[in-house]
Amino acid sequence: MIFNGICFLFDAIILSLYFRKMLGQRKKLVNVFFYIFLFAASEVVLFLLSAYYNNIHNSNRMYVTISVSFITTFFLSFLHDSSLKPRLFVSVTFQAYATISEVLVFLLFSCFPKNVFENLMADDIYGTACSKIVLFIMINITLLFWRRKEINASLQYSLLVLIMPILSIMLMTIIPFQNSAGTGQAVVRVISMAGVLFANVANYFLLENVLKVNELQQVERQQKKQLEYQTAKYQQISTVYRNSRKLIHDMKKHFFFISHCVENKEYDAVTPYINNAIQDIEQSHNKVNTGNLVIDAFVSNHMTIAEQENIEFLSDIQISVNQIEIKDYDLSVVLGNLLDNALYACRKVETPLPRHISVQIFTTSMELVIHISNSVSLSYREAEEEEEDLYHGFGTKNVESIVRRYMGTYTHYIEQEEYHCIVAIPYIHHS
Repeated sequence: MIFNGICFLFDAIILSLYFRKMLGQRKKLVNVFFYIFLFAASEVVLFLLSAYYNNIHNSNRMYVTISVSFITTFFLSFLHDSSLKPRLFVSVTFQAYATISEVLVFLLFSCFPKNVFENLMADDIYGTACSKIVLFIMINITLLFWRRKEINASLQYSLLVLIMPILSIMLMTIIPFQNSAGTGQAVVRVISMAGVLFANVANYFLLENVLKVNELQQVERQQKKQLEYQTAKYQQISTVYRNSRKLIHDMKKHFFFISHCVENKEYDAVTPYINNAIQDIEQSHNKVNTGNLVIDAFVSNHMTIAEQENIEFLSDIQISVNQIEIKDYDLSVVLGNLLDNALYACRKVETPLPRHISVQIFTTSMELVIHISNSVSLSYREAEEEEEDLYHGFGTKNVESIVRRYMGTYTHYIEQEEYHCIVAIPYIHHS
């Protein structure tokens, strides 16, 4: 009886874990104590039902028990935020796994020699404990499959999650059991089996914490890379600004020299000097000049890189500088990441297929709109779904985060081998 209570507690723990991983966190309106109370109440109902059927023989026992268990499980699923289909899936699979686990344990025990099989079946503790661990294994396999993209579960992590339950079953079936009616041995069996059950739960949560630590370390590395990236892009803007100042200073010297030549009627020296000055200006000035330092710097820089790599680069920029409210640093992150992603995608397009980037930036009376499209290969699209480019992916997350901060929208889609991304930043102080 005591061990049955322990098993019901184990069921409640793994069911709560199953809910949380499959359906999400519990609803905010549900108090934690009320949550625990409902779980405890449902397990008490199942415990009393089991105790009732232990005293009588009834052919409908299995159907009644499964039905009541399903109803209580489905009822508890409403404590979590989720839609109807996941609730039904979790409720059905949990009951199915519980039934299958008992069948599998019986088949496993039947594989042993007759004397070992009889010893194992003589005491319900072993069969019940093993069935709970098999149930836990099936739930773990379901979670690993369901959350494979979310947790990026490696083979090593999967093995660590599953090895403890498997070893537990081996431990309980390999140990030579002796039939003994001694109270002391009965207590030892209960404590041992309870310890095995909760050791599996403890092992799972320890591995979850290790995974979370690894994820935090991964995010830290990503943030460091992104910070270095953003710093480099901001320094690029500073360089463009200094070059612009230098260009203005040089232009003054050019005008002074030309003025001196005109005053002294040295006309022959003016033409070659102007040609040299034009070459210097073409090398140092921005190809795009809108008055916004960030847009001019990034579009000009990526246009130059695209031309060097034989990538067609088209730009259409019509902005009112006064209507751009996003900070230069944030705009550099957004525009820099989007343009880098466009170049990265075009480089994956194999020649002689056409490669191009189109940049449209304009302001309306309501918002700033950035629309960037670029050619993209089918193989690159398929690779992107499997590839783990953390730096690239984290940059996109930064773009989304900044856009949300400015109450804007970020959308992207692929149409006819062309990738489109559109950012809209509203103009808050428009009239």
